Amino acid sequence: MNNLFKGIVKNKWYLFMIIIGILIIIKGVYTYSQYKDFLQTPLIINGASIEYKIKPGVSMRKIAKDLTREGLLEHPTYLIVRARMRKLAQSIKVGEYVIRQGTFPDELLDQFVKGKVKQYALTIIEGWNFREVMKAVNKHPDLRHTLAGKTDAEIMKAIGYEGMHPEGRFYPDTYRFPAMTTDVEFLKRAYRHMEKILDQAWENKAEKLPLTTPYQALILASIIEKETGSEK
Repeated sequence: MNNLFKGIVKNKWYLFMIIIGILIIIKGVYTYSQYKDFLQTPLIINGASIEYKIKPGVSMRKIAKDLTREGLLEHPTYLIVRARMRKLAQSIKVGEYVIRQGTFPDELLDQFVKGKVKQYALTIIEGWNFREVMKAVNKHPDLRHTLAGKTDAEIMKAIGYEGMHPEGRFYPDTYRFPAMTTDVEFLKRAYRHMEKILDQAWENKAEKLPLTTPYQALILASIIEKETGSEK
């Protein structure tokens, strides 16, 4: 009788463990199915897009919780798991992001890792002198200002072109940049763009022109343009 009781108890224990195992498998299958659905479903975005800012030192867990609080995600854990599976959790870039409607979780992670942040714009108008260029640079709210109050010579030194005259050195164009780009970085970019354009023009110049540098060609072109304009 004692052995029979032990056998019944033992069999019930085995049955209990089997049931527990089946439940774990069912839960695992269900969770995996949810995870797959999560990866194949766009984020929940009302409207064309939303903006989200990643600050320095923020973890992937905090980002996922923020996005859930904003209503973009229903399962923040899945985004965390996906980032870790793809070994991206430590590669998220700081910045302001525009997350557009129709973005999938993997696309969101790629955007964060590649640093595809929101871009701002500033246009240097053709014909502006250096004072007008600096006025526009100093007024732009999304540039980080480090040159306010400096002389022209000090500005040229700060951007790495000490001793160069600033007039006509910054190519007129629309430049896009992430928030808090420094005014130094902006001016360097416009300066280098002008250098590139001048070098290309210099390669194609007429051989008999009495000019020795691309900048002389720029000055000549500016003089001709002003004289032509004054004749109208």
